[in-house]
Amino acid sequence: TGGAPLAGRRVMLPLGRDANINWDYLNANGRLLLHRALQWGMGADLAAPPPKNLLFVSGGSVTGGDPLVTPTVQEQLRIDLIESWGYGVTIIDDDDSQANFDAAAAASDVIYVTASISGGGLADKLTDSPAPIVNEFAGKLDNFGFSSNTGNTVTANLFTATNVGHYISEPFGGAGVTQFASNIT
Repeated sequence: TGGAPLAGRRVMLPLGRDANINWDYLNANGRLLLHRALQWGMGADLAAPPPKNLLFVSGGSVTGGDPLVTPTVQEQLRIDLIESWGYGVTIIDDDDSQANFDAAAAASDVIYVTASISGGGLADKLTDSPAPIVNEFAGKLDNFGFSSNTGNTVTANLFTATNVGHYISEPFGGAGVTQFASNIT
């Protein structure tokens, strides 16, 4: 969705709802969808500047008092892939303060919300953020303006775009896109 009534661009990823989903199952199509979702979120279809700063919202453990966030193994796979595309990644814990979220979001070009977060921990800290959000956590569909509730899940590996001309789905020309090696919920 490209804006109004939302505070900024929002992308919901069909990448599975299990926080521990192994990204080794994500094939080249799935990775391309993810990459284009990040680019679109930052305005690539509007000839926006190249990506720079990504805020990664983590449900990992907090160590030390800073807080220093230790991403889960699966979150680290996500971070490694995103960094391989040239993004600088900053990690924030889903339980961090509203003030820290506001400051981190203001310094970021796009925010990535992973499925490992705690819905209660993140709460509404990003709901009104004007920063673009790429989201894989189904429990935030209503908070981010995708729907009035969190909806249902499906088990699949093939998805068909409803808007074949959209920046994210354009490379697939309306064909069904297999993005996993096997069906995933």
